[in-house]
Amino acid sequence: MDQSKVPGHTPHELIEDCATADKIVGNYRDCIASDTPISYRETIVFGGAPMIFDTTLQKISRPNSDRFRIVGTALKIEDRHSVGSDIDFYVSLARNSMTTIELLMNARSDRDATTMSEREATLILCRKALLSLDDIAAAAARVVRSEEKNDTIMGEAVRDLLLH
Repeated sequence: MDQSKVPGHTPHELIEDCATADKIVGNYRDCIASDTPISYRETIVFGGAPMIFDTTLQKISRPNSDRFRIVGTALKIEDRHSVGSDIDFYVSLARNSMTTIELLMNARSDRDATTMSEREATLILCRKALLSLDDIAAAAARVVRSEEKNDTIMGEAVRDLLLH
């Protein structure tokens, strides 16, 4: 969805499925009636593509005022979960391969034609590769957290605009 088209429109104007729009409006009403944040998972179809969000709504009001706003965060989880799962899977495969190589190198007998220094060099290489895999997994986790933070900021802005 083009974010520039969101301001000034109701959920019913933005969401193709009327039942989904009704549910979103109902969630806003529940939030207004509650003094605590509400959280839920929702699936919304935009342009024929379903998107899954973890959503939290919070009613914000000023002291001594009847006016309030609903601030919401909607974190898209489908893509992030898929990327995170893929990274975990491939890191796990590579880690298992490197561990197997390390075990095989340790198990080689002294009779083998490979000299001790060659085996030690191979083991050091395997250990460095394992450390690199840990670095890759940590970097990917940082990227995912950064995207979640950006999604949170965007979600707050979108929910706030929908209520004006």
